[in-house]
Amino acid sequence: MTQLPDLDDSFLDDPFHGAAWAAFAELYRETGGMPDSEATRIRAYRIYEEELAGKNREKTITSKEAP
Repeated sequence: MTQLPDLDDSFLDDPFHGAAWAAFAELYRETGGMPDSEATRIRAYRIYEEELAGKNREKTITSKEAP
């Protein structure tokens, strides 16, 4: 039996890699199998852009509230 190397999951801390993993998992759950790579890429970018927009909204609200 082949031993898999220990994996460092710190790559998930990167916002885009986290979005890519979320996209893959969502599509896997929806399709019941390996998702299409193009569909995964499109979903990952959508998730990433939504997260960035949310963070930018939070920064805008916070900066408007600051004296």
